[in-house]
Amino acid sequence: MQALTEQLLKLWYELIGGDHHKDRDCHFYIERNFSTYKRSKWRLHHRGYLLDDIEEVYNTYKEAEKGLQELLTEKIKEFCEIDPLEERCNREVEVLKKLNKLLEGDDSPADEPQKDGTICPICGNAFLTYFIPLDPFSKENLICGA
Repeated sequence: MQALTEQLLKLWYELIGGDHHKDRDCHFYIERNFSTYKRSKWRLHHRGYLLDDIEEVYNTYKEAEKGLQELLTEKIKEFCEIDPLEERCNREVEVLKKLNKLLEGDDSPADEPQKDGTICPICGNAFLTYFIPLDPFSKENLICGA
């Protein structure tokens, strides 16, 4: 169950990370609330910029994680399907394909590397997101792996 959640979080980041990155949009929390006079509950919450504040209460951790998975699935689809198919950017199309693979049972489509549009001046290959520039503040001297 946790593997599915991690894959959905990777897809969420892949979707929003290119155009918008505020740290708050990358964090979702499941916390247990304790009280001296009530039965403890699990709380799913998120305070971001792209999504409205989210706070949902569940009886078990498993229910809360399932709620997070449903939320991420719904929001990924919603963000990818805003534009008509012919107007969607490549990132939206790829994320939606990976989401569908994940929902069909592929256990790790979000781990497939995606291209970030940077082209190696030496070999012409597109860099993958996990390659690191030698100087983190420059796109020059990128490690290509070719």
